[in-house]
Amino acid sequence: EEIAKIQGLINKFRLNKVYHDKPRIIYVKNNNPSKHTISRFENLSKCKIKNVSRKNVILRWLKLSELLNEYSKQSMINVVTLPVPTSHIKPKQYIAILNLLSDQNTLPPTIIMRGNGEQTLTFYSE
Repeated sequence: EEIAKIQGLINKFRLNKVYHDKPRIIYVKNNNPSKHTISRFENLSKCKIKNVSRKNVILRWLKLSELLNEYSKQSMINVVTLPVPTSHIKPKQYIAILNLLSDQNTLPPTIIMRGNGEQTLTFYSE
């Protein structure tokens, strides 16, 4: 059902002319990021993961950065929903997350766009 929804959006926006693979859903068995990713976050944010206030939220975004590196490294472009900035996450931690999600040393160009929690594509027609 999820694949059919994604394929429907691909067809609706005529992305099937450039996107020839079938969409796939990645099921994650282990939600914990690797020690390497946590170490990169700690170096960028100048903060230990055990000291962050929203640890589970940050760990989820770190895991997403790993999935992007694993499955989307060869993409022409990645589009990621912007993590919602909250007062619970310090600015350096937030910037570290954004850096890991869009690291131009390991990932293709990345668009980080703000959403409202819904999966959508927006287009304008004349």
